Amino acid sequence: MRTLDEVVCELALEALDLVKTDVEGFEPQVLDGSRAALDRFAPILLCEFDAGLIQRAGGDADSFAGRLFEYGLVLEFDERKRSLLEIGQAECARLRNSNVLVVPAIRADACFSGPYPQRPCRVS
Repeated sequence: MRTLDEVVCELALEALDLVKTDVEGFEPQVLDGSRAALDRFAPILLCEFDAGLIQRAGGDADSFAGRLFEYGLVLEFDERKRSLLEIGQAECARLRNSNVLVVPAIRADACFSGPYPQRPCRVS
């Protein structure tokens, strides 16, 4: 297994705009191996968040949620309503089988044409 940082270096990537993960609870470990890429490129993250799976994989959901919130704006994707909703850190840490979109703080205002959204965003 290789880390994202190793792959970015090996391929000499000059840009990285999006990182998508769905690794059954091992998302914290993926972030561990992505620190340099995240610092360098500030990509948007799309990842599954399941507190139970994270715990079974040896991680801590509260700690992982905290890392996501340090990185930027965290939005939960509601598949039924097809919308994005800003959530709090404690709520995030309790999610089960949910997808979250994390927009790095450095990109958030540009992505939303102003301050972070406080209401749901409709996804087409």
